[in-house]
Amino acid sequence: MNQQEAMMDVQEIARQAEQIEQHCGFLDQQAEELEKFKLNLDGFNGEIGSKMMSSFGKGVFIETELKSNNLLVEVGAGIIVRKDKEEVLGILAHQINSLKVSRAYFGEQFEILTSELQKKMSLLDNSMQSASKT
Repeated sequence: MNQQEAMMDVQEIARQAEQIEQHCGFLDQQAEELEKFKLNLDGFNGEIGSKMMSSFGKGVFIETELKSNNLLVEVGAGIIVRKDKEEVLGILAHQINSLKVSRAYFGEQFEILTSELQKKMSLLDNSMQSASKT
């Protein structure tokens, strides 16, 4: 492999490592948001008939009255099902765990790529030093 090919190889590995690092950041952000939501839900103990503010979307809220302790959960394709608080907490725990498993996997892949990148950069550096001596 000549120096130009080696340099292109190093650049490709660096690009892949950057993409994985960005993906890890995204997974971390999603897990953090779910953790916050889980804490909020865990602390929710609304009484039937109590008034509360509900998000209407885009920073707009509406005053509502609690008629049930069941939560309405969208499960995909616009389908909404009733779940109790404990069921939703279980779903959140599962989702958080899945994100953490994915994050660990991509973290390992990032470490592998950065190790490979360091080796290739060292070889490239040695090659360039050898070429400059001749």
